[in-house]
Amino acid sequence: MIATQRLFLRPLRQEDATQRYLDWFRGPASERIYSSDLMNETDDLRRYIAERQAREDVLFLGIFERTSGDHIGNLKYEPISEKEFVATMGIFIGEPSARGKGIAGEAIQAANSWLKDRRRIRKIVLGVETNNIAAIRAYEKIGFLFEECEEISPSASTLSMVLTL
Repeated sequence: MIATQRLFLRPLRQEDATQRYLDWFRGPASERIYSSDLMNETDDLRRYIAERQAREDVLFLGIFERTSGDHIGNLKYEPISEKEFVATMGIFIGEPSARGKGIAGEAIQAANSWLKDRRRIRKIVLGVETNNIAAIRAYEKIGFLFEECEEISPSASTLSMVLTL
């Protein structure tokens, strides 16, 4: 488990696949999640979680409020290449009430430190939609820079960002 002042992060488990979690894929922010169309039932979530649990090159974390224990989002590194010292990151704050409060930054910084210390990762890469200004600002605040990288396929609607740890 990874703990911060307001949060704890831990690997997602199949029992985390609740109706509340499934409902995140029905909100307007879910259009940015490529797998949202595949999540129609909690069994779909359980299968997705199980597939990620079985892989050595994936770290799939739930983000939970420390005080209430509520599951409010997910942070995923997929793939992780310990040989290349790089991980590709994605984050989704599913609970609308948790958005815009710096939770993503807090979770990312804690998980990145863990990856650096435990798995020797030195570079985090991500793709972000050009029109997702709030996410871009949050990533820049953490220290991500716009940079082309081979892990993210370039497109007119997606920018790649890189953080060197």
